[in-house]
Amino acid sequence: MPICGGCGEFTSRVRMTFRGLEAKEECPQCAPQSFEKFKSVRDGQITMAHEYDHTRYHFRDGIPQITDEGLQDLEDAACKPPTDDNAAYEEAVAKKRQNRKTSLTPKEIEICVNRARRMLEPAESR
Repeated sequence: MPICGGCGEFTSRVRMTFRGLEAKEECPQCAPQSFEKFKSVRDGQITMAHEYDHTRYHFRDGIPQITDEGLQDLEDAACKPPTDDNAAYEEAVAKKRQNRKTSLTPKEIEICVNRARRMLEPAESR
């Protein structure tokens, strides 16, 4: 976690503001007016993980730490094999093979040839 240069506190968010060439760091501890408070997910706002699911976190020295059970749940979710990814992939491949375009129609060929001729014409004749 970063340390705020303004107040020296450990914090999850630090913002640097510039006034001319002078830079100033601030965090929610020393400048709460500069930061929005995270709200509940039900409010449609972003929520910190330890606020949303407080049963999987404990605080050590004022810093939220994930519990072993919470870490195991995250690892299980990340390592879980995909359920319908393969089916969706196979369906997309079959659709692509069915709708594949391998040749141009005579009208499309004519349009391409006319475009190429216009590009090759000298600039003064355009």
